[in-house]
Amino acid sequence: MSPPVGPAGILECNGDEPEAARPAPRLYHASVAYSVFGTDLTFGGSQGAFIERRASTASLSYRYGDKYTFQASAGATLGGRFVYGDAHFSLDPGWIASVAATWKIVGTKRGDAFLIAGGALGVSGGATRDAASHTEDMTAIDLRLTVMAGKTFFDILSPYVVLRAFGGPVFWRYQGEDMVAGDQYHFQIGAGAVVALPEHFDVFAEGVPLGERAGVVGVGYSF
Repeated sequence: MSPPVGPAGILECNGDEPEAARPAPRLYHASVAYSVFGTDLTFGGSQGAFIERRASTASLSYRYGDKYTFQASAGATLGGRFVYGDAHFSLDPGWIASVAATWKIVGTKRGDAFLIAGGALGVSGGATRDAASHTEDMTAIDLRLTVMAGKTFFDILSPYVVLRAFGGPVFWRYQGEDMVAGDQYHFQIGAGAVVALPEHFDVFAEGVPLGERAGVVGVGYSF
């Protein structure tokens, strides 16, 4: 249930050139992203809830060879809204952190279709605020498994489709009672694209209309 931070593992491969002509690989990729997500929750199989949250994050990825990428991200949640039954809350700004790893299963050259599998562990926290300005802490933890498939065109555009499965608890306290919720869907199906720019910059965007809904846009730099 943590806000998305953008795709990881869609990196340039230098396999097209002869060995002597290959440029030195750029092993690191830094990015900043803005995201929003919304989903439905269930508290212990009883009362349902809806949450929508925005976030801004910074990420640093390390490329190990042509197949593996490791990423760490941190940032701030920027508020949102939370509905529990007939009660409406605003979400105060909070924090978010995650670690991720990906494995490129298919694709060795820049023009190849690619298939990437990965996993991520995310934690986020903040507070709900009711109409009387009473606040209660809310913390979410989730583990995500991801499969992305796509292709790079003209050495610039890399569109992809993505499928994620995830799970993890949401901890909240309401009217003196400690409560634990879970997402109603436990999956995401969406699509996105990474566009390479001059001077090793890139921009990316992803939209997820099915399951836990989400969108993210960002810019990155490889070095």
